[in-house]
Amino acid sequence: MRSIHEIYDELCELHFPRGIPWDDLLILPEVADYEGYIMGFASKYLNGTALNPDDIRINVRLSQRLDQSIEILVELRDFKKKYDGLVKDLVEATQTQA
Repeated sequence: MRSIHEIYDELCELHFPRGIPWDDLLILPEVADYEGYIMGFASKYLNGTALNPDDIRINVRLSQRLDQSIEILVELRDFKKKYDGLVKDLVEATQTQA
């Protein structure tokens, strides 16, 4: 088991993930807009309105942004897990001191 000192030194060298496009993490409104867009077409169709299939499109850009957001969140989760490990070690070390 590595010492808390070793883990601390390692984490001191660790840098917060840079270059994160924070706008990509705020994607919920765009997903809601897409839902409304598609459900509007579905509602019109169910009400018998003629639709032009060329007007109904999959939002490829939104899919790409979601994929990028997932990658960013995984990177942030992994970053946090490194500190979680130190928390566990600190708790264990302080319990053995008592």
